[in-house]
Order: sequence, then structure tokens, then C-alpha cells
Amino acid sequence: GIRGFGLGDGNAIYLVACQHGDVNIDHYVAMAGPKHGNFANTYEFETPPDFNQPNRSTIVSPNFDSNTGTLTSVLYHSQNYDCGIYEKHQYVADEDFFELIEYREKTDCDGVTGPPEGFPLVWTIDEMGQ
Repeated sequence: GIRGFGLGDGNAIYLVACQHGDVNIDHYVAMAGPKHGNFANTYEFETPPDFNQPNRSTIVSPNFDSNTGTLTSVLYHSQNYDCGIYEKHQYVADEDFFELIEYREKTDCDGVTGPPEGFPLVWTIDEMGQ
């Protein structure tokens, strides 16, 4: 499925699922509207700088808040939802990209569940001095 979010300026962000399922679904993120001549533009996503990994074209199980421009994603490592990766990206309108601002990961699948926002903090953009 596709979920769309209006930005109030005639543009919209779309989360486009690559397959069907309940969790760990890869999505493309696109914008359509006047900013891109009414064509769709897709985005890439970064990992923390010290991970030395290339940007990727999909993001897992995203949620977008059109009021704040924040895109979050969760990749669970177990069916119990007790470990995984949580990322937070901020849309930077002037430069038209999503900037990674927070990365959390719980590697111990210990049966203790909680919101992924509570996974241990691994990296934040504040560490970069910005």
C-alpha cells in the first residue's frame, strides 16, 4: 500500500511499501508536487557516519509526522518486538533530503518489550556538533 502525507505547500510525502506484511516492510519514500515539477522524487537514507555504509534507497516500516517533518523507522530483530533498530530522520526542506538525527539499537533479544524509542541510544546528530 501507499500512505500519503500533505505538507501544506502543495507537495506530499508518500510511503510506498515494497511488499505486504505487518512488520519489517521495506518502503520507498517519495515526494510529489510542485517542488519536483509534479514528478515523484525518491529519497535515500543514511546510517551513522562511523558505520561506513552507503546510503540506502529504502527504509523499514516508516512513519512520517507531517507536522514536524520527522520520519521514524523500526527494524525488529525478533518476532517478540524486544530488539532491533530505531532510526529518526528529519526532513530538511531547503536541501530536500532526510537527515539522520538519531539511531538506537537493542541487540539483546531478552524478551523484555518496550517502545523502540527506548532502545539504547547508539548515535545522535548532536554528537556531530551540529
